[in-house]
Amino acid sequence: MAKGSWQESMRLAGPHIDLGYRIAGAVLIFGGGGVWLDRSLDTEPWISIAGTVLSFVAILGIIMRFNIEQEQQMEKDRKPGPAAGENGSNAGASG
Repeated sequence: MAKGSWQESMRLAGPHIDLGYRIAGAVLIFGGGGVWLDRSLDTEPWISIAGTVLSFVAILGIIMRFNIEQEQQMEKDRKPGPAAGENGSNAGASG
C-alpha cells in the first residue's frame, strides 16, 4: 500500500461523509422536531407529517447543493495550466 493513500482516500471521501451527516441532521431536526411537537401539543400526526415533508425538502436542497459544489470542484480540477511558451518565458529570446 502506497504511503499517503489512506489520507488521499479520506480526503476524497470527506465530502460524502459530510453529506451523510447533513442528511441525518435534517431528518433529526425536522422529523424528530415534528414528532416532539406533536407529542407536546397533542396534535398527532399533523406536525410530524409537516416535519417529514420539510426534511425531504431540506434533503433535496442539501443534495442539490452538494452536486453543484462537486461539479464546481471538478471544473476547477479540470482546468489546465498554461501551456509551454504561453507564460511569457520566451519573451526575451532572440530569434
